[in-house]
Amino acid sequence: MQVTEAQDVLWVFGAPGVGKTQTLMRAATESGALYFDCAEIEQHNRAQLLDALDPDQVVIFDRIEHWLGNRESESDLFSWWKRHRAGHCLIAQISPRMDGLFVLPDLASRAHASLVLSIDPLTDAELERLLACHIDQRGLDLAPEVYRFLSPRIPRNPAKVMALIDAMDQESLRDQRRITVPWLKRLLVSLS
Repeated sequence: MQVTEAQDVLWVFGAPGVGKTQTLMRAATESGALYFDCAEIEQHNRAQLLDALDPDQVVIFDRIEHWLGNRESESDLFSWWKRHRAGHCLIAQISPRMDGLFVLPDLASRAHASLVLSIDPLTDAELERLLACHIDQRGLDLAPEVYRFLSPRIPRNPAKVMALIDAMDQESLRDQRRITVPWLKRLLVSLS
């Protein structure tokens, strides 16, 4: 969020499931940035949305590639980008420097000038650290045998790890009990 507070533009890209959206959603929540999923905004609503946005509000546009490759949508985006004064983040599966991505050269040059961050998939060890970190943050009490059971069954992308942690947190609060291996087995079956 330091990037956007400095009125810069950050383009984050990576394969599906590497944690782009999860990371920036958390940053948006903590900083008060607005978050929009471009794939969920219908074409006839896009121009109205962009016109209505406060030019000084930090904005995160996820799946921005859904607005690219079309002259009208790129024109709307370029017009907004020119008048937007605050920083913003763009999330995509592809780099802005990929050939043939843009129709409008002016929009392409702005995107090329943004700070570009590639997010690579997490290793198994990093996924375990992610799990452990969020379990600690939520105050979930897992016995060593539960960790041993869960370790080889950790989902292989951050979004699914977070969904598992959310489910563990909600289910354990609802049931008012410690998380045990049999209980976790049932939860994993219900999530699959």
